[in-house]
Amino acid sequence: MVRTIGRLILLLVSLLILTSRSQAEERILWFSIGDGVTNTTNMQNAINFAVANNFNAICFLARYRANAYYIPNRDYSTYPNPEPNQSGGAGDSLQFMIDRAHEAGLRVYAAFSCFLVTDGSDTYPSFLPSGSVIWIYKDVTAPNATNDTTYNPDPGYPRATTTSDTPEGLWADPGRNDVQTYTRNVLKDLVQNYDIDGIILDRIRYPGDALPHRNEAYGYNPQALADMGLTNPGPGSTAFINARRQAIANFISAARADVHAMKPWIIFGAAPVVYGTSLTDTYSTVFQYFPLWNTMSNSDHVNGLGILDMIAPQYYRSTASANAALMDLAKPDVTNMSHQATLYTGTEPAAEMAQSICDTRNASRGMTGFGIFSYNGVSASGFMSTLNATATSPCGTGVMASASPLVNYTLKVNWDSVKPNNITNLTADVSQPGRVRLTWSTPAAASDGDVPARYLVYRSTSTPVKLYYANLVNKNFVVTGNEFIDDGSKGLTAGTYYYKVIPVDDYNNKGDSNTVGPVTPSFPEFIVESRSGGQNYTKYSEISGDWQNSTSKSTASGVTSGIGSRFATLDTKNDVARFTLAGIPGVPAGQHYYKIYYTTNNVSSTNCMNC
Repeated sequence: MVRTIGRLILLLVSLLILTSRSQAEERILWFSIGDGVTNTTNMQNAINFAVANNFNAICFLARYRANAYYIPNRDYSTYPNPEPNQSGGAGDSLQFMIDRAHEAGLRVYAAFSCFLVTDGSDTYPSFLPSGSVIWIYKDVTAPNATNDTTYNPDPGYPRATTTSDTPEGLWADPGRNDVQTYTRNVLKDLVQNYDIDGIILDRIRYPGDALPHRNEAYGYNPQALADMGLTNPGPGSTAFINARRQAIANFISAARADVHAMKPWIIFGAAPVVYGTSLTDTYSTVFQYFPLWNTMSNSDHVNGLGILDMIAPQYYRSTASANAALMDLAKPDVTNMSHQATLYTGTEPAAEMAQSICDTRNASRGMTGFGIFSYNGVSASGFMSTLNATATSPCGTGVMASASPLVNYTLKVNWDSVKPNNITNLTADVSQPGRVRLTWSTPAAASDGDVPARYLVYRSTSTPVKLYYANLVNKNFVVTGNEFIDDGSKGLTAGTYYYKVIPVDDYNNKGDSNTVGPVTPSFPEFIVESRSGGQNYTKYSEISGDWQNSTSKSTASGVTSGIGSRFATLDTKNDVARFTLAGIPGVPAGQHYYKIYYTTNNVSSTNCMNC
């Protein structure tokens, strides 16, 4: 009987482990500031590394210290975003990563650092709300030092922080409403303009109180206290602790609602810190309070609770056993969010990290994957080979030796990962000069019943057509229906092109299409000249003013030589000339584009574009 029970228990444990290993898991490679966020070669190498080593997602640092590794207000400027693009030679680092990572089949997250706003500098960004730097409180000097619940600051405190207080840099105070509004607008701008799959919030916290709090407490910006409804709170008082916890939670909740109102498919996550051997520091010194995050309402979750789709605490201990203990501590407080682990090569050796990965697969923990910070560390010589060679318990060796499908976030309302069916009959018509007419049929409904809600039109001078932003024709407008006219208003110029039209459903799943091309639209030129004997001269007339002959003529290609032009001087005679372009043979009705060339002082021709 004892032997039978023992075998049954062993069988159940084995089933738990096998079940967890057979399920999809997220495997995120973090690409951050030290990895070369302005270096496209490094970015491409990281993508190649991720694919070769069975990662299925990449997290790229989009916002670091109130700056941008993307182009603020790129196509839409609905939300104010004054932060500087620091992509350098990459031009648009985030877009490069999106293009190439999606091409490689990776899910793309944007890391968004929230409230740490300078990189070791005491120069507070002028574009942030005025006076919004966080303030510090101290009560450490005898005989004034009292207790955590009494407001009794040392002389000179509370005061605005400097980097002598927070060496990493200056922080904006999360308790201020204007800081939250500003930061949410920046996030909304990024989300509106970029086709990311997810957001992971970082530095979504306060700098970190000391314990006891009276030795060093943050959050005393006067406007922040007013916005939180507090007056001179004790540094460790329950009211002040709860207010700071609520400020962080409120920001997450509001930002999540902002993002999901625009793009409900985006996976909204955060990577909070987990210090020490308990959650005391996490909950009560940086005020990332998981129980509150877990129980606040979220209408975009099936069960209506949990303000994050994914929580990936930074389990940065040096041993797998310490990390596993922290995972277990967090587990009961994150039940309404997808729980993952963020692991760090800077603190955890490869062999220990292999065991930590195995520990995330223990079905009793209910976790859905892990991320590794960051590319430079995990790509170091021997790291991955050691990680996969390590015999873990009970996963064995090769913890990342095989691929894993992406996680489905079914905790989200209407989660959908089914792609629409492909377009198979895309055609191109160039019979009309200066344009390409694309037509296609709506694909049949996919297995979930969805048909495309919109289409993305890609134009390329080569084949295969890369689904890159640079080739996207409708960058800032939506295409529906079954026809698209590409012409000069969309940037079409003379040349030979190939096209794809990508069907997209209402949850941003994308199908494919056949390629059409090469197609070469004609761009005939019709010149109207202002002197008798010139081309289409009858289409020129002088309405009023004092016009005279000139021996000068335009140097533009194609004009008739030797006939000169007409001119008028700058005076008060209301000189008006007219070019009547209607009725020129071969020019179809519709919108056209013109260049006007003029001469000045008998010198040379100038292109007066759009004048």
